[in-house]
Amino acid sequence: LNGDLGAFVLSMRQDQPGFITLCSKGGCSFCDINGKAPGTLSSVRKPVIYLYPETETKFSVGVGIPSDASFSFIYPAQIGGRWQGTAYPNGNLVLEDKSVRYLFWEAEQESHFSLDAQNSFCTESCHIINFLEKALALYGLNNAESADFITYWGPHLLKHNFVQMQFLEAEYTEKYLLSISPAPNTLIRVFMVYKGLRSPIECCGTLPTEAKVRKGFIAVEWGGAESCPGSAIVK
Repeated sequence: LNGDLGAFVLSMRQDQPGFITLCSKGGCSFCDINGKAPGTLSSVRKPVIYLYPETETKFSVGVGIPSDASFSFIYPAQIGGRWQGTAYPNGNLVLEDKSVRYLFWEAEQESHFSLDAQNSFCTESCHIINFLEKALALYGLNNAESADFITYWGPHLLKHNFVQMQFLEAEYTEKYLLSISPAPNTLIRVFMVYKGLRSPIECCGTLPTEAKVRKGFIAVEWGGAESCPGSAIVK
């Protein structure tokens, strides 16, 4: 189909509904009407867990996943579906003979996280790093955790002209349950969902007005997902 916005190629396959838009700049994006690339799974990418007890502490940590998801990677190895070891005030975690800074897991799920313009942000690529530094500090991450987040996600976000992003709360935390023993005094879970854009859209998200206070035994987790995996602009 030809239109004012360019040429549209529609899929006729019932098992792979979707469209391809041939834009005036010569690029195209592919995504079905439900906001996902046909036949793809959504990756819950690099949720990492930091523990900061006030004193040397034996810990046990587990992650519960929904029925449509499965773990794709876990490190260090778990015992009986949980990480068990000793945490130290400086954040060092010792599990058997391994010393690590954080616990790492990833999962693949059939459902996809969506973005809500009322609670998300649209940021031009040249401003993304400054935005993340400000946002992550307000959500409670310290400098080292923010650096880990930005050095992982920055290269993915900067591929796009603009990025729509949202920091999910219950939509993520009630789906992926985190079990920590002993229970932390402060629990921070930051999960970003994003989508690359050619041009800006209007979003009305707001950041916290004050940074979250960290006290006592602190547990921090951050991770993210692409809202429409496989729909990146092809030039």
